[in-house]
Amino acid sequence: MWPRCLHRADYEQVLGTFLSLQIGARSRAEAAEAEKRLWDEVERLSNLLHPFDPSSELNRWQSGTQPLHLSPELQDVLALARTYQAVTGGAFHPGVVRLGELWDEAAATAAEPDPLLLQAECSRLQAPYAVSSELGTRPPPYRLNLSAVAKGYIVDRAVLAAVQSPGVSEAWVNIGGDLRHLGRGSCTAGVAHPAQPGENPQYLVTLRGQALASSGHQQRGRRVAGRWHSHVIDPRTGRCAAAVAGASVLAHCCAAADALATALSALSLSEGLELCRRERVAALIFLPGGQVRATDCWPARRTRQTA
Repeated sequence: MWPRCLHRADYEQVLGTFLSLQIGARSRAEAAEAEKRLWDEVERLSNLLHPFDPSSELNRWQSGTQPLHLSPELQDVLALARTYQAVTGGAFHPGVVRLGELWDEAAATAAEPDPLLLQAECSRLQAPYAVSSELGTRPPPYRLNLSAVAKGYIVDRAVLAAVQSPGVSEAWVNIGGDLRHLGRGSCTAGVAHPAQPGENPQYLVTLRGQALASSGHQQRGRRVAGRWHSHVIDPRTGRCAAAVAGASVLAHCCAAADALATALSALSLSEGLELCRRERVAALIFLPGGQVRATDCWPARRTRQTA
């Protein structure tokens, strides 16, 4: 059995949020090398995929007038986004940026967006994310924010870089609530109801080579003409989601958990449970009234509600 060094660290302002990590290794030196490899991967992918950095490849591609030959990583994330748009029936779509802007404008003017304008923007989202040719790849006629799949993708790649480092037996990384474990052993994560994000987590779940991601936040949103609207927008209708307060998904990788949790926050409860059944993922779905529904495959024996 290996001598073991268990290294933990926490950082702020990583991709606009926090990063926590844990690495199990034979020695401190090997743990330090694994952390360096993890950080190198986070920084490399952030330079490609960051939604708010004008110099990221994603934003240079979208702001330019000429087609570009995209990196394999950006192509991977675009392909993942297309996949999850398809499997969720359009409830996941990285092009909802303009719809969010319309609701921000509505909050400022105290008048809901014109339904015909919302419908027109939803129709534009049917155009493909990218059109490729020998000259390169052109962006779509709408703005993309790939965060709801790219953050999970970065977590997956970062923890893989760490666990493949010499002498490492296991690792996990958590970026803003998107968590992935790889290797021996396990890690335990807490899940809180979106209406009580500052409270102690009501549920604990153990991950063994799995990923966990959450979406939805009942306290985030916009007040329009005296009514509170969620920040989550259903790309199919352009309306703010109301049926579900949020969701946490346990999946084989963080990119999947990330995208599916986003979709579950836009779907109705019945649609969400059916999606989880088809995709064979476990989930907790939080309803606005405080109720919680768990899928049949949620690991109940590893989950407990705390006081």
